[in-house]
Amino acid sequence: MKLLKLTGFIFFLFFLTESLTLPTQPRDIENFNSTQKFIEDNIEYITIIAFAQYVQEATFEEMEKLVKDMVEYKDRCMADKTLPECSKLPNNVLQEKICAMEGLPQKHNFSHCCSKVDAQRRLCFFYNKKSDVGFLPPFPTLDPEEKCQAYESNRESLLNQFTFEYSRRHPDLSIPELLRIVQIYKDLLRNCCNTENPPGCYRYAEDKFNETTEKSLKMVQQECKHFQNLGKDGLKYHYLIRLTKIAPQLSTEELVSLGEKMVTAFTTCCTLSEEFACVDNLADLVFGELCGVNENRTINPAVDHCCKTNFAFRRPCFESLKADKTYVPPPFSQDLFTFHADMCQSQNEELQRKTDRFLVNLVKLKHELTDEELQSLFTNFANVVDKCCKAESPEVCFNEESPKIGN
Repeated sequence: MKLLKLTGFIFFLFFLTESLTLPTQPRDIENFNSTQKFIEDNIEYITIIAFAQYVQEATFEEMEKLVKDMVEYKDRCMADKTLPECSKLPNNVLQEKICAMEGLPQKHNFSHCCSKVDAQRRLCFFYNKKSDVGFLPPFPTLDPEEKCQAYESNRESLLNQFTFEYSRRHPDLSIPELLRIVQIYKDLLRNCCNTENPPGCYRYAEDKFNETTEKSLKMVQQECKHFQNLGKDGLKYHYLIRLTKIAPQLSTEELVSLGEKMVTAFTTCCTLSEEFACVDNLADLVFGELCGVNENRTINPAVDHCCKTNFAFRRPCFESLKADKTYVPPPFSQDLFTFHADMCQSQNEELQRKTDRFLVNLVKLKHELTDEELQSLFTNFANVVDKCCKAESPEVCFNEESPKIGN
C-alpha cells in the first residue's frame, strides 16, 4: 500500500486533498485510478473552491481565466505525465498560476505570498484567508424563475458562479464539504426547475446547505471529542477496531497503517482553529488510500460501494458502515493469546506495534463481539503484559496468565 506522507502536507491539505492530485509518478497510478474520473469531471470546481478561498477578493472573471489554465494543465498531464510541469503538486501549479496573473497579486494584496515558494507559499495563502467576509459584495441572487432559465441556457456558468461565491464566503469549510454543497445545489436546481412551483421548492435551499454542513461538523466534533476523551493511544485503538470491523479482509499491517494515519489526522487537526476543514480533508485522504487498495482487489461489497459513490459523499458513506457481515473469521488459534518474556524486552515503538497487531488480529478472530467486549479483552491483554513484565519471572507469569486473556 502506498504510504501517505502526512508530515509536510498539512497546510496543502487544508486546500486540496492529496486524493485529488493528478498522478505525477508511475507509482501513483494504481491509487489514482479510483479518483481519476472524479478529477476529470470536477477539476473546474476544485480549482474554483481553492482559488475562492485563497483570494477571496478576486472577481468571477479572474476565476474563469484561472479555471481555463488549470483545465489545460490537467489535459496536458493526463495526456503526457512525463511533462516537467506534471511533476509538481497541482496545488503548487495553481498557486504559481495565481501569482503569474498580471496585476492580480498587487491588486488583491498578496504579493508577499508570491515571493515565497512551495510550503511557505501555501502557509502564506492559508494565513491570507479572512473569516470576516463583510468586505465582499452582496451574494449575487436570481429569483427562482431566472435561476431555472439560466440553468437551462447556461448551466455551467450558473454552477461555477454559485461555487465561487459560496466558497469565498466560507473559507472555514473543507474541499469535500463544499463539493457536497455544490452537489446539493445541482440536485436542487434539477428538481425545482421541474416542478410547477420553483420558488416554493427553492426556498429551502439554504436550509439544505446548512443541514449538510451541520451534519459534517457534528461528525468532526464527535471525532475530536473521542480524541480528547480517549487520548492518542485510546483513539488509535478505537479506530483499529472500527477499521478492522468494516474491512477485515485487509492485512494486519494495512489496517495498523490506516489506523495510525487516521489518528495522525485527528491529533494534527483537533487542536487547530481550522479543525473542521483539516479533519474533513485528512480523514478523506485516509479513506482515499483505502479505496486505492479496493481498486486493485475488492475488499467487500460495502467498502466497494463507498469507494464508488459520489466522491464528495465518500467519507459520510464510510462513517455509516457497520461490521462486515460477509466476513468469515479465521479458525481459532491459541497462538494469538500466547505471549513470552520477549514482550518485556521490546522497545516502546516495537511494543506498540505488537500491541496494535494483537488488537487487529483479535478483532479479526472475534469479529462478532461488540466494541465494548473487544475493548475489555484488549484491557485484559494490557493488564497481563503490565503484570508479567513486573513479575520476578515474566515467562512463568505469561504461561499462567496468557490463557485467561481470551476468556
